[in-house]
Parts: sequence; C-alpha cells; structure tokens
Amino acid sequence: MSNSGSHTRPSQVHRDESGATQTVDASRTGTTQMDHRERARASHQEWRQSMSSTQHEAYLARRRAHARGKRLAVENVSDHGQEAGPSNRNRLAPVHSDNESISSRVSSYSQNHDQDATRVRLTHIRQLARSTTSRPSNVVIQNSVPYEMPNVTMNNHDEDHNNNEHMVNNHEDQNNNTELENNPQDQRSSSVDPVRRTRRAVVNSNCARDFNEGWGVPFCRLPALRTCPYCNARLFHRETFNLCCSKGNIVLPLIPSPPEMIQLFSDQTDVGRKFRQNIRAYNNVFAFTSMGVHVDESINLRGRGIYTFRAQGSIYHKIGGLLPSEGARPRYLQAYIYDTEHELDNRLSESVVLDRALVEKIQQILNHYNPFVHQFRSLGQRQDLPNCRLIIREQPSNQRQYCLPSASQVAAIIVGGGDINPNGRDLIVQTISGRLWNVKDSVGYYDPMQYPLLLPYGTYGWDINSHDENGRPMSCCDYYAYMLQMRLGDENPLLRGGRLLQQYVVDNYVKIESQKLRWLRSNQDTIRKEFYQGLQDSFIAGENNAGNVGHRTILPSSFVGSPRDMYQRYQDAMALVQKYGRPDLFITMTCNPNWEEIKSELLPGQTSQDRPDLEVRVFRSKLEQLKEDIITKGVLGRVIAHAFVVEFQKRGLPHVHMLVMLDENDKLNNPEDYDRIVRAEIPDKDEEPQLYDLVLKHMIHGPCGTLNQQSSCMKNGRCNKSYPKSFVNFTVQGNDAYPIYRRRASRLPVPLRRSGDTMVDNSWVVPYNPWLLLRYDCHINVEICGSIKSVKYLYKYVYKGPDRVAVQVQSDPEFDEIRQFVDARWVCAPEALWRIFKFVMNRIYPTVDRLQIHLPNMQQIRFDANETVEDILADEHAQKSMLTEYFTMNRMDPEARRYLYREFPQYYRWDSKQKAWVKRRNNYKVIGRIYSVSPSEGEKFYLRVLLNHIRGPRSFRDLLTINGVLQTTFKEAAEKRGLLEDDNNIRQCLLEASAIRMPSALRRLFVTILVYSQPTGVRRLWDEFYPFMIEDYSSSSDIVDISVRNRLLRDLNRMLEQFNKGTGEFDLPEMTSEPEDSLGIPRCIEDEISINIPQEDIDAIDHLNNDQMIAFNTIMAAVEGGESALFFIDGPGVEKNESYSLSHSIIWNCCKFIVRREDSSL
Repeated sequence: MSNSGSHTRPSQVHRDESGATQTVDASRTGTTQMDHRERARASHQEWRQSMSSTQHEAYLARRRAHARGKRLAVENVSDHGQEAGPSNRNRLAPVHSDNESISSRVSSYSQNHDQDATRVRLTHIRQLARSTTSRPSNVVIQNSVPYEMPNVTMNNHDEDHNNNEHMVNNHEDQNNNTELENNPQDQRSSSVDPVRRTRRAVVNSNCARDFNEGWGVPFCRLPALRTCPYCNARLFHRETFNLCCSKGNIVLPLIPSPPEMIQLFSDQTDVGRKFRQNIRAYNNVFAFTSMGVHVDESINLRGRGIYTFRAQGSIYHKIGGLLPSEGARPRYLQAYIYDTEHELDNRLSESVVLDRALVEKIQQILNHYNPFVHQFRSLGQRQDLPNCRLIIREQPSNQRQYCLPSASQVAAIIVGGGDINPNGRDLIVQTISGRLWNVKDSVGYYDPMQYPLLLPYGTYGWDINSHDENGRPMSCCDYYAYMLQMRLGDENPLLRGGRLLQQYVVDNYVKIESQKLRWLRSNQDTIRKEFYQGLQDSFIAGENNAGNVGHRTILPSSFVGSPRDMYQRYQDAMALVQKYGRPDLFITMTCNPNWEEIKSELLPGQTSQDRPDLEVRVFRSKLEQLKEDIITKGVLGRVIAHAFVVEFQKRGLPHVHMLVMLDENDKLNNPEDYDRIVRAEIPDKDEEPQLYDLVLKHMIHGPCGTLNQQSSCMKNGRCNKSYPKSFVNFTVQGNDAYPIYRRRASRLPVPLRRSGDTMVDNSWVVPYNPWLLLRYDCHINVEICGSIKSVKYLYKYVYKGPDRVAVQVQSDPEFDEIRQFVDARWVCAPEALWRIFKFVMNRIYPTVDRLQIHLPNMQQIRFDANETVEDILADEHAQKSMLTEYFTMNRMDPEARRYLYREFPQYYRWDSKQKAWVKRRNNYKVIGRIYSVSPSEGEKFYLRVLLNHIRGPRSFRDLLTINGVLQTTFKEAAEKRGLLEDDNNIRQCLLEASAIRMPSALRRLFVTILVYSQPTGVRRLWDEFYPFMIEDYSSSSDIVDISVRNRLLRDLNRMLEQFNKGTGEFDLPEMTSEPEDSLGIPRCIEDEISINIPQEDIDAIDHLNNDQMIAFNTIMAAVEGGESALFFIDGPGVEKNESYSLSHSIIWNCCKFIVRREDSSL
C-alpha cells in the first residue's frame, strides 16, 4: 500500500441498485450470504407492515431487550479484557461512529497525515471487519475471549422474524466494516490523540444510560469534507450546495491577492506573527475611510483566552475632506494625498504597535497594486489641488461583474466647477470638509476602501445591482456566503485575515441586517395591521385615508432574533409544557475550538480564533449529529418533544441550549434514574482514563473563589453558580430545583493541569453525561430538570435572545422599536457568520401553530396605505381569519366538528395564501396554541373560554346559542353553559399564566381578575397562587427584614389603587405590623447614603477631562434646575472603574445619592 494513501486494493466496494454493499472479487459463499440477507430484509419489511399496533409495541419491546442483552455482552467482554491489565485498553485502533464514513482530509490547507500509523490502524480494522462475520459487529474481541450470545426470551410466533432482524442489523454493521477495509484512502489522519485507540461503542436507544468507558468510546468524528460540483467549495457534514453558491446560481470570481501579501499572511517569523496579531491596526492606518463602531474591548483586556471582535449598535464608514484641517495630521484618505514626504511617520503615529519596516513594506505593496492608491497619489501631485474635488465611482453597470477595477474607474478628479453627473451612489469628496460623510453600504467600493489589506487590488464588493447567473438580484447575504467559502487551490485572503476577518464579517453582517431593517422601516405600511372593526369606525367617522389609521414603527416577529420573535418562541415552548409537562433534560453544548476537524483545516500559523468560520461550521455539524443521537436515536431515552436555541458566548464561541422531554416509559423519576444519566464526579483515572482527562479538560467550573477571585462568575465576592458545591454521598431529589447530585468527598483532589498548581475535587465538577462527553469532546452540561417547579425560568433563560443593552427613557409617543433594537444588540464574528450562512438559530418540535382569536368583525387585516377604506372593506379575502375559516370548515366538513379550536391544527393545516384550512394527509405532529387573553378584555376572554369547551361551532352565533335561545354576550353564554358557575375558569387562567408568565405579570393578572371578574373564592386563589406571585422576591429583594407576604400585599394594593380599590375590599390576608426600619429604604440605597466621600475625591473636579466635564455640567444643570432626568454615562475603551468612580464621587457632593452601574460591558 502506498504511503500516500491514494492506492487502493484490487477488491473494491461498490453498491448495486438496491443499495447493498458488494465486493468485486467476492466468493460464491459471500454472494450467497448477500442474497440471503436481501431476502431476509425483504421478508422482515413485509412482516413489519402486516403488524398491528399491539404487535408493533411488543416487537419494539423485544428489540430493546435484545439491545440490552448485547450491551451486557459487551460489558462481559470488557471485564475479560481488563483481566489482562490496563495495557490492553489502548491496543486497538480508533474506530469511529457506526453511521459515518471515515475519510481522510485531502486538503491544500493541511498535509499532516502520518501514513505509517495509518497503515497500522488499517491493518487492525481489516482484521476487525473479518472477525465480525459470525458475531454482532458492535462487540470487539480482546485476548481471544469467546463471545456468548445473550439469552433473550422471544415468542415462538415471531422468532424467525427476530432472527432475520438480527441478521439485517449485523449485515449493516458488517457493511460499515467492509467499507473501512476496502477504502484505505477514506481513513482519518493519524494525528488523533493515541488515547482514542479503543474499541467502538454501539449507538442506539438508551446507550448513554449507565454508560461505562469499558463498553467502548463513541467518539464523534465528522466525515470528510465534500466538494461542491458547481463552485468547488468544500462543505462540512450536513451542509448543502445551497450554502455556497445556491446550486450553481451564483458564480463570482475569486478574490485575488498579490504574492507579497500572501507571504505576510503566512509568515511564521516573529514579524509575521506580530503582523497578524495587530492586523486591525495595520489595516486602519492604510484604510481610506474611518469606521464608526462601538467595540467591546473589555473582553480582550486580560490578554488571555481567545480574541473576540464584538460590536454594539450600528456601524458606519465615513470619509472626510481631501485635505486635513489646519494644524491637523492627515489621516485615512488624506495620508495618500497630503504631506506624502512624511507619510510613513504620519502612519506610525497612529499606533505604538506598528513596525516601521512592515508599514513601509505594506505601503509599497498598495502603491504597486491598488487602483484607489494610484488615483489618490496622482491627485496629490496636482498643483491645483485646493480647487479639486474627488468623485469615487460605483462600478460601471456595463462592466463584467466584479472585474478588477482600474484607477480611472474607481475615482475621477473634478477641477473647479466642472460637471459631475453622479449616478446617485457615487461619493463626492470635497477638498476641505468640516464634517465626515457616510459611505453607503449598498455600493461596491464600501469594502475595498475600508479593507485594503484584504482587498489589495481594490476588488469591488457587493452592490445593490448585483445579480446571479439567472439575472435575478443577488442578496448581500448570498454574496458573502459565497466569498467566505474554502475552495481547493484558492488562497482566499479573507480567510487569512485573522482578527481582521472577525471585523470584516461583523461589519458586513451588520450591513445585511441594516438593509433588512431599512426595508422594514420604509415598508411599515405593508406590514401594518388594524382591527377590521376599527376601520369601520374610521370610515363612518369620515376618515377615508387608510394611511392615517394605526400608524407606528414596529419590529415584527418575522425578524428573527427580535424581542417579539423571541417572546413568541418562548410562548410556543411553554405550549410544549402544557401538552407534555415539564422537560426532563436540559443540555448545553459549547464549541471546542480544539476539535480535530477545526485544527486540520487551519492554515499555517493560524489558531482557531483566526477562523470563526471553521468554529461555527464544525459546531453546526456536531450539533446536527447531537440532535440525531439524542432526538432520532434516543441515546438518553425516547424523545417526544424538544426545543433548542443557539447562542454565542461573550467570547464568541457558539453553544446550544436544548430542552428534552422523554417518553413516559423513559422518564427520570428518582435519584437512581438520575445517576444512570448524570454524573458530577471526577472518574477514576485507572478505570476510565479518557473520561478522566475529558472531565478535567471540559467539565471543571472556574476554578473561582479563593482559587481565582478574578473569575467572571464572581459577584460580590461569591460565585454566582454556587461553586464549590457541597459533598454528598447520594443523589438527592431537589426541592423545586435541580437535583443535588452525588459528589463524594472520599476521593482526593487531583491536579487540574499538568503543572499541578491547582487542585480540584468533586465539588468543582459541572454535571455531565459520560457517553456524550466522550463522544463530543467538549463542554456538554447535562442537567435533570424534571423537578424544577418554575420551569418557565428555564425557558425564559433559553429564549432570552441575543445580548442587549436596553436603557431608554421614552417620552416620544412614536415608539421606534427598530432603533431600540439596533442600538441595544451586540454582534460577534461567530454569530455574524452563523447568520450569513443561514444556519438555524432555534427549533421546536412538535411545531406550534398560533391561533388567532378575535370578536366578530375584529379580525386583524393587512392593507396598503394607498388603499381607500371602501376598497379594504369590500375585499372578502382580506376579512378571512383562522377563526372565521374554522367556522367555515365546520360548516363544510362534518369530521371537523369533532375538534376544539386548539385541537384543529393537529388535523388541518392553515394555507396562508388561500386563507383556508386544508385537511392534513400525514401524521405530522402539531400543537395548537390560542393566543392568551386577559380577563380585562371582557368579551374576548369569555369567547376564549367558549372555544376551549365547545366542539365544532359553525359561527359566532353558534357559540351564543344555547337550546335554541340566542344569548346577547359571550359571558352570558358561558354562564348559561355552566362554565362560570365557580372560579374554575379563573383558576385555569391563572394556572396557564403561572406556567408561562413571570411573577410580576402574574401579580398584575391577579389584580385584573379581582377588579373585573369578581371571583367568589379569592382566598382559595390567593393560597394556590401565592408561591408563584413571590418567586422573584427571594432573588431580587434588597429590603431589610421585610415580610415577603407583606411585600406582596403592598404591591397588590399599589396596583389596586389605580382602580380606586384596595386589598381590604377583598378576602385577602391583612398586613402585619413590622419595625419601621424594615419599611423604608432599600439596602442598596442605604449603603450609598452611608458612604463617606474623601475630600480628595470631591476636589477631583479639576482632573476631569473634556468628555467628563461635559457630562458633569449636564448632570449638575439638571440637578440645580430641579429637572427629572436619567443619564447614562458610557466610556467605551476606557478603564471603567477609574472613570466612573471619579464621576460618582464628584457628582455625589451635589446630589443626595446615585446608583452606580458597575458593569464592564457598559
């Protein structure tokens, strides 16, 4: 066999038309066995189709028993193998997951294959494949220990079929091994950690329960990258050809880069490393435009960990005049035109990290290749420069798309009052300008003027006229998804940019998002809604212009990641709780930047932080495998419902939160069940060496506390995660919280790192599942959450949405949700790439259909602001809604009358285009959720009560009719039907709200019920829902020695006062007397008042800088003028503690108190 790994044996594997794997030189015996397997497979399939549901359940039970027997057999074999000593543990070559092809990475990016080690492993794999002919393939024999088939009791009636099934399963596993034997070129690189040379673990239902490393290591290695046949892009596992080029619809030239620049990117000397480390500073001094962005530098100040570019708010590219103001140093574009004899010194003065020789070299490269530089240099040589203006041109429409531009095409010099004739997207630069001008993000020169190091040829980027091969407009997102691909033979300068790549992708994702938000802002009229009845009232009153009805600027739920979107997803997830109960498992998996799939694709000199594209793509592929293992294969038990959300750490690494609900037969009911899935201890190093290493590597919290006071989890001197945990000998059921997992103190502390400077024990272990940890080699926290009382907090955490800073005092009635969203959200490079590649951010199963509810003629409709109200009212199609068509379907289809409104989506699907319900043809699982309604909404609330109890109504009139008598109101109809005889409907309303609403909202609802619904059993409702209304008091209260019950009563009384009522008017407990000091001031304010301000701090006003003085004067003017105001002081890029402490001390002298916000992210 050749060392290259490309030579193959004469015996090759191929597949016939039926999909069976065969070998060209197979013997007659092998062919006979193959025919017999095919007949067995067909017979087995025919038998399964003829089974009744009862027989099918019995069949599944036997399969589970069979799997347990196989697992026990593996454990027995493992016990025999261990008798030979620990040296046998690592004798076998690595064998990967049984459902994945295992191939080498033939890559121009990495050529580090150890062929000798590969040959050794392949030899063993061939022996392994041959040895599995007569026994189950998931069992590996060590030391010639014979395999004994476990005894599984079967019914005689189905014995033959189970034997056939066993043969089919073995056949599939043998095919996998045969493929390994006959495809040596598909073997993985031998750079795998030697500790992984162990036997393979079976992946099937419940295999992650009671798991022990001796059964085999289920390590998940992704298949080899595929190549797109259309654009030559290299794609990871589960990525489609739509990701890169939309199946050939997008064809763009590759981005060129001169060899001198490529050499800088790949230079392995100290000069090259420093260049890449400070590449953003080097790019900044050569950029033609400045970049306006608020960057969170606090996460990189410690100088450790991975570098992350994280930006808040909008991003702008700005350009000034051709010449600097008098006395100012030339910057950006001006540096190429003015004072060029001192150009090098001017650039070096921008940053202390710049190397003179390197700046000079980059300057020479751009002078030679960049067309913008050519034109700007020529402008600097003109004698009439003060009379000149510069027009930066958009790419000509008749030029072949994305050709390299020439100097005359990128810019033109206009002398005096010459004609300009701009096309609307050209940029006119004045000679001397007292202001900065925005560069539009819809023009092609937006990128090359900001990123000359990535685009040294001045290559134009996406512009608004970009189109695909079919002449259709190309989206900005599709363009950058194409450009950010790895391709064989392509030295893509973008993927070599390191920290500058992070800035580039964040910049352009914000551009993509901004264009969507601009469309939403400019098309508010097309997305606005108004009540149909409201339009009728407007028309009667003489208003004939629809544009004057219901105007406001909103950010709709259709914008993924918006607050409305996340809240609706939270409500959908809570619908799962109402249908299936609390989730059983809460799983969090975080990307490991040291995964082999990432490291093998890095370019020379790169680390994982230089390639956020690899981090997100590999993580997404691993996530797809995790979903397959947990949801499809049920390794933790059969899953009946789940929800997951992908988020990004402050450091940028992607992670996923997954909530899992198990089948009733697989529920976790007691501590013994918990121990089968979750561990919170460091394993024994001799018994489970790989698991021992991975727990110390991924599952140790911090350390924090006395071991590290600077840890990010430390708040007020204590760990906000409550580590280290207490030692317990047995797992204990949690008291309305997570279980208290077993953490025995009998084991001695072990060194966290090889240096041995930090010792840890079981009290620092984050709960994990051994099987998942061994399989995915990353931080993967598994928690049992079936005992959590307030499960809504878990969902609220999962659906909290992206990081935001939301501080706003709103006095303008025109509330701008779009502006608030943009100003508040943070974006990092991995998240930007995740969204550019259009990867799924969240998912829920079963799907939840949201059902509209409205009173007669109060449905929501869409309309154009240019339409007249008469035309809108005449449009019958616009008047249709889910509810009205539910009535229509009940009139047309007798079968539809069997279902409640909330049950309807399980059997009928809503066609949004036709606005009609269509009967489902499959058994797709769907849950219906009627939008919640407050009792304060009166008739609409009682309509919802009726819809939740009456099946098959054909109209609103049907709901109002009882025994042939038409009632006047829905409340009256509900009373006559006995639905309001007691407080049951109110209780149901509170039960639903307590499951999905936060305590503050529940308190408001309780007050609303007291005022509007007049319940008869107020004290019973108080007793039942009191614990839910005070859930947030224990965690957020700073009141000194106050009674929680009295605090709740005071809060309720304060809300009742708005309706001229009080708690004394209802059957509620009375407030008890308390010490006066407990009723007064919150502790946080008392602490501030008691501070003694040193005189030197009060005198520090003389040391304020210009910005601080402006803030001080503005605040003091408000204080002295008696104005009510809230001020937010932001100092991006400065030392927060020193700046805020100084401002706090000075302002304190003139104000009674202020509350400090010491959040380093602000």
